Amino acid sequence: RVTITLFDVDTKKRRKAAAKAAEQPTRTITETELAKPAGGTFSAPQAAPGEPAPAAAGCTAPQAQAARRWLEGGGASAGGQIPFQDGERGNWHYVPRRRRGVSFGRMTPPQRDSALALVRAGLSRAGAAQTEGVMALESVLGQLERSRYRDPLEYALTIFGTPGQAPWGWRLEGHHVSWNVTVAAVESTAPDIVSMTPCFVGTNPARIPFGPSAGQRLQAQELDLGLALA
Repeated sequence: RVTITLFDVDTKKRRKAAAKAAEQPTRTITETELAKPAGGTFSAPQAAPGEPAPAAAGCTAPQAQAARRWLEGGGASAGGQIPFQDGERGNWHYVPRRRRGVSFGRMTPPQRDSALALVRAGLSRAGAAQTEGVMALESVLGQLERSRYRDPLEYALTIFGTPGQAPWGWRLEGHHVSWNVTVAAVESTAPDIVSMTPCFVGTNPARIPFGPSAGQRLQAQELDLGLALA
């Protein structure tokens, strides 16, 4: 496990640290590592050897159960549930902006745990860990920009429809994260199907330039493959 440690440094020290970090070998963050942002903790789920990810196994029941638990724990009363046919379901983006739903900043710690339980039920372990890492990187970006505008808790969860009664879905969105999950029924005797689009997951910074976590890259493989293709 690795903790992304943040601290304040003046511009001169920051530039010196960044130059030193550039000389160090790059280290890739794996899906089982820990990212700890200011204001909250996002722990990557632990992988069990040989156990398939929930999405890969085609199991939607854990998602519905996690969504109901979050709604019953205060998500519904806070405005986190919207009818499935509402036009908001098509209003997706990955830039910082106001969103319908409930942000992590408005949730209590137990509600945040329930929200992350839904994310982990719907994504693979690698996908959930990377998503939580992207959220944590907002603290790093805030340090780089000297800005309070970046907030690792400014990510909103929204439930569309009634969990367990297809069609229904959920959305997690914020800066560089947009997961739009839809659970639909084909026929009464067939299992539900899951759509994971549209979706976007990105990182900024691509490489942490200073501090104890200097050199770490959350999406190292994606970036390297993308540059190789280009």
